[in-house]
Amino acid sequence: MKSISLLLGGLFVLAGFNGASAHTNSNGGVPLTLSEFRLDHGGTDTEEFVELAGFPGASLDSVYFVILGDGSGGSGVVETAVDMTGHVIDANGYFVLAKSTFTLGVADLVDDSMSFENSDNVTYMLIRAFDNAVGDDLDTNDDGVLDGLTGMYTIEYSLSIIESVGSGDLVYGTHSIGPDGSFVPATGWTCAGVWTIGSFSDFTTNTPNADNSCTAAGDDCTTAFSAVEGANAIDTSAATTSG
Repeated sequence: MKSISLLLGGLFVLAGFNGASAHTNSNGGVPLTLSEFRLDHGGTDTEEFVELAGFPGASLDSVYFVILGDGSGGSGVVETAVDMTGHVIDANGYFVLAKSTFTLGVADLVDDSMSFENSDNVTYMLIRAFDNAVGDDLDTNDDGVLDGLTGMYTIEYSLSIIESVGSGDLVYGTHSIGPDGSFVPATGWTCAGVWTIGSFSDFTTNTPNADNSCTAAGDDCTTAFSAVEGANAIDTSAATTSG
């Protein structure tokens, strides 16, 4: 139990909450977020996963992991919807969803029905009380508004993973990552709310079930950023001295 003590006019007030204390992870211990993902790599995509971060022991009852992509109805079509009811955030403050082929860590929930599209703009979402299903078109007129969501839902977190700006499927996230040159980011993670693009081929920077690698992009070879022909924005303010 954590508590906050306040002295107000001689009155001692104790405010607190029961249960697990907040875990300071790479997201700053915020209630429930997406923390890391991998949707592509060389060869057969066996290592696709997504990681949530939150308070240790927090219930995931009625929380769904949802991927929005495209379909016959255009943008905003539900491609994946995983119900995490019955599960909780681990003691380390993380929760990993993956397919049965996953070997980069231990998945807390295995679901081979997940569809990690890796050739277009997609949106990853955490939705509480999600009442739709795979195949539903949540943006019926493709105007960027999810008018097809039904029920008493709450969008806990949303991330746009972008392959191309100004073209491709619409995205619906309040956070975003990409593009990675002319490609969708193969992997990415967040540090204090800022998303970093990782390597297509290097798995060593992926840290499922553990704190994310939060060295600055381009700080060393494992976190090298992609450069494209023309101007490239470079920020070395958080870089460290090399050997």
